[in-house]
Amino acid sequence: MIAGIVRVNTNRYHLVFLYFSTIFIVMSSQVFSSSDFLLEKEELENGTLQPENWRDWALGRTGEDIHADTIEKVIVLLAQTKDVTPDEEHSISYFDELLFGDSFGSMSHFYSENSRGQTKVQGEVVGWLQLSNDLSEYDEELWLGEEYGVGDGIEEALTKADESVDFSIYDQNGDGIIDNLMVVFVGENDAVNGDGDGDGDESDANAIWPIQWLLQSPHETDDGVTASNFFVCSEHCDLGTFAHEFGHNLGLPDLYDSDYSSSGVGFWSLMSGGNYLEWNDKPNPAHFDAWSKYKLGWILPTEIDSESQQSHQITLDPVETYGEIIKVPISNYEYWLIEFRSNKAGDYDRGLPSSGILIWHIDESITNEYGFDNSDEEHPTVKLIQADGYDDLKNGWNEGDAGDPFGINSVINNRTSPSALSWSGSDMGFSMSVSEMDENMATVSFSGNDLPRAWFYDVIWNWDDSEGDGFLNEIVFTYDIDSDSSNLDVRVEFQVSDRLTDEYVGSFNSSHNISGDDFDDFKYTIGRYSEEMVLFEIVAILWVENEPLDSYSPAHPIWLEYPS
Repeated sequence: MIAGIVRVNTNRYHLVFLYFSTIFIVMSSQVFSSSDFLLEKEELENGTLQPENWRDWALGRTGEDIHADTIEKVIVLLAQTKDVTPDEEHSISYFDELLFGDSFGSMSHFYSENSRGQTKVQGEVVGWLQLSNDLSEYDEELWLGEEYGVGDGIEEALTKADESVDFSIYDQNGDGIIDNLMVVFVGENDAVNGDGDGDGDESDANAIWPIQWLLQSPHETDDGVTASNFFVCSEHCDLGTFAHEFGHNLGLPDLYDSDYSSSGVGFWSLMSGGNYLEWNDKPNPAHFDAWSKYKLGWILPTEIDSESQQSHQITLDPVETYGEIIKVPISNYEYWLIEFRSNKAGDYDRGLPSSGILIWHIDESITNEYGFDNSDEEHPTVKLIQADGYDDLKNGWNEGDAGDPFGINSVINNRTSPSALSWSGSDMGFSMSVSEMDENMATVSFSGNDLPRAWFYDVIWNWDDSEGDGFLNEIVFTYDIDSDSSNLDVRVEFQVSDRLTDEYVGSFNSSHNISGDDFDDFKYTIGRYSEEMVLFEIVAILWVENEPLDSYSPAHPIWLEYPS
């Protein structure tokens, strides 16, 4: 489950969007055991095992649990309460089209594009089923009270639907358990609205929070199968939230930071903040990240040996349409995944901040008692290596920006920032650069670390008013280059584009001779190319023997002005 809540961060001046998600177990007075998970209701009620935030509970999952079948059948139950009537437009046919339609904007279409046709989501919508209590009685805020909140609503809906539904057809693997059970409750989405009855009190309990849970005990149906796992949404959930919740049912963990101290992987995955992306004022969620697609079995990576010192050049088409990724093993559990993400190639991913090469650092040894763990921003299971080196996601400063993907001539190796190092700090043994890229492809080049090493030790840029008229008309770069060798010839290339006109302005070069860590005070000035205001995007690339070894980009485009 994922939900967007706006909260004021008192430690910073800006608003931070937090995206929550949880997998829950509704407990009974019986002891419930699931692998290493063993709790009793008394322990929960007396607070000895209750988390600070009840939404932090999660059910353990392992890599073997993550999979998607060729056809995934989903039974959807629409649940209406005594006090709330569904919106008129939220008919059975509305949800049938939203979830199982063949056209753009449906969950089935979204999964078809992400899997490139390997997984088809099909199902049946039943309802509206009349429940016996008010909506507040099914709110999971009350899960430690005499009622067990949403779990009671699930069982009521199952009993009502048993008269007309053959639940056995939704047990695809023959284990006697319904594989995909979704219940849509009437009313607002508590994760977004936070105020089910509209009185302005965000702490009230009268709306359903989208979530995945496990019933306190299996519910027997009349068709010889039981209900155990389920996921819920409200009638106002959009495509992204439905798709995210279904991702949990396939075994995927949340890739947000569950203690909310960072942004996780942000907008770059449906399993983090990407389910809330829009395009042209309509829901347009992000694709799954490369790791999620790999674990679901939708992608077979091209694997390279980082220790071979051999050069590799691999051309990647957009992952949205071709499903190509690169895997660089580090150990049995640690590796990189590299993908070319495009916000123009598919029907989804359109709301991404930019296109480019994404590098994912995976460490599957990072788990907690519930499964893969992305809550520690210092060492998560899945980390996006941000090309600009600013670690905005880790610091929770945003949910992703245009500086995160690696662009043309971007470089990463053991000396760059970010660097090509394992979590233990060891050198991965190669330099990777993006040698070609356009809307339709990107070429990634790998070379051994046999060239002399050189890197930007420091880069500073400043605006300058060289004409003294009060308008900033030049950018002055001051930089220091270090190397592990002496008497080394290097070249610094400045690639300049104008964001306002989408024009490539040009490439400007400056050659230098450097030695070790001697202090350099190199300068290069870039000015306006027309008598208009410009918004320059600039990339500085450090070359040695026609090999890019490092790169630097200012944190944002740079204005240059012209007197008016």
